[in-house]
Amino acid sequence: MSKKLTVTSLYSGCGGLDYGFNRLGFETIFANDIDRDSCKSFENLIKKKATCGDIKDFINILPKSDVLIGGPPCQSFSLLGKRKKDDPRGKEIFNFIKTIKFIKPSVILFENVPGIKNSYIGKKKLTEYIVNYITKLGFNAIIKEFDCTNYLIPQTRKRQILIAWKKNLSEPITPSINKIVSYLKLNLDTEISDLGLEIEIDKTNIFSALDDLPVPVLKGNKAKYKYKPKTFYQKYLRDGNNSNNITCHFELRMSPLDKEYIKYIKPGGNYKQIPDSVASPRVMRIKKTGGRTTTYGRLDPKKFSATINTYFNRPNVGTNYHYSQKRLITPREALRIQSFPDYFTPEFSSIRSLCKQIGNAVPPLLSIFLAHSVKSIFRK
Repeated sequence: MSKKLTVTSLYSGCGGLDYGFNRLGFETIFANDIDRDSCKSFENLIKKKATCGDIKDFINILPKSDVLIGGPPCQSFSLLGKRKKDDPRGKEIFNFIKTIKFIKPSVILFENVPGIKNSYIGKKKLTEYIVNYITKLGFNAIIKEFDCTNYLIPQTRKRQILIAWKKNLSEPITPSINKIVSYLKLNLDTEISDLGLEIEIDKTNIFSALDDLPVPVLKGNKAKYKYKPKTFYQKYLRDGNNSNNITCHFELRMSPLDKEYIKYIKPGGNYKQIPDSVASPRVMRIKKTGGRTTTYGRLDPKKFSATINTYFNRPNVGTNYHYSQKRLITPREALRIQSFPDYFTPEFSSIRSLCKQIGNAVPPLLSIFLAHSVKSIFRK
């Protein structure tokens, strides 16, 4: 392939979806997000500037490119959300597909949450509407659910991925775990065999993802690794972090009650282990009516995290308690569980901004699989 394949990236966030395309040699010629912190973070990760603003203001001047990628805001379709009929965030999906006529891509990759499967426009499923719209423009299209635990990522995050391609191109091939591990091994700066690392070609658990990280430091300070990498996942995330400094590894604020609850919750446990004698009225209601298994969840080092969402700074909406220390996971640990490389430091003006960027992102390791799939479409 002589020329670089070009990419237009919309709703780019901090660059999780773009990471794989950038790593595989695609050239990002336009990226956009409405959030200023995310645009700065995107530049830190992808080394390209992102245009900050509402996509509606750029729709007529978007550049033509080979590939269009994006993950429009998905909260209105989230299984944790209420899927309100008139939620304005859901309308961004339609803005995304409108751009196809201007960008004229050969391939489209669209990412969203599983809840989109249960969303309708009138009596027609939203996914059916999107596929029909795209196929009328001359594309073949498939929608597939990706479970991150099947792609070396230690969280039970599931995403709906639409890939569409012009009918004169080849059908995409999803690479195997072995192929991606081989690709990553070839790109690491030290031979895996020399390190004697454990090669996880199936699953990555929380212990193997986080255990080389030290106790948290004060916000603004940099931490140091506890020891040399012992697993493939640790080596992969540390590659390129030549200073051995760890940023964003600070404790998140916990209320007195949050600190009390964790005393009783064992690794892998949740709100059910909080004694009635210390439980708040809210927790008592949850215990009576039944809550999600991740409510006040604590990580199990031998298993996966629940989905890292935008509220991982709170213990009541995910497995956000650390497995061995009496605290919440740090932003760096959330980045690790999302598979962001350790050299990446997001720009943030508030803790809320930081959590939103991390929780909304496509895991970069998943994006490597997706970029390989897209690249296979252009094979001769």
